Amino acid sequence: MGRPLRAIDPDSIYHVMCRGSDKQPIAWDRQDFDSLFSCLDRVAKRHAWEVFAWCLMPNHYHLIVRTTLEGFSRGLQVLNQTHSIRTNLRYGKSAHLFRNRPHSVEVLSQAHLVNAIVYVVRNPIRAGLCKRAWEWPYSSYRATVGHAPAPPWFALSVVLELFGGATEFARIVHDEHDLVSDTDLAEPPAEATPV
Repeated sequence: MGRPLRAIDPDSIYHVMCRGSDKQPIAWDRQDFDSLFSCLDRVAKRHAWEVFAWCLMPNHYHLIVRTTLEGFSRGLQVLNQTHSIRTNLRYGKSAHLFRNRPHSVEVLSQAHLVNAIVYVVRNPIRAGLCKRAWEWPYSSYRATVGHAPAPPWFALSVVLELFGGATEFARIVHDEHDLVSDTDLAEPPAEATPV
């Protein structure tokens, strides 16, 4: 029996997380991160993704995205498959790079979206990879505050309006209070339907 199809509302925003198999790495060095980001760039353009935040981590990634059902499922499949093939070729591996299909949660309110964006860009800080969000080059934080160019698929103006500008966004991200997404995506619940 095949997996049930997920109903994706093209007007809704989804917080997507995909983890490496057995919590193992999906990226080991700058070349791996750059390759994964390049693939994300191609997929987002091809499948008309509107991305509100992203963060590429050593053993998983987060995206906050809006797109069509076909663009959602096919885009994530291409992203993971392309990165897996390239990574396996580079390191002489043959195992599955990603644990399962990506897990996703619909963002149900503006407050949820704010919390999810902050949660995503704070991921490297919580993991101890950096002290300030701008130090991690593989997230949307730098593009949001103007330290890096924004890709055409990044909903920068929407994010800036949501937070009241880049300065307020930076303040909220580095505030001492630990905002979390309304839904903890570290481990999806057993009844959650994957993408």
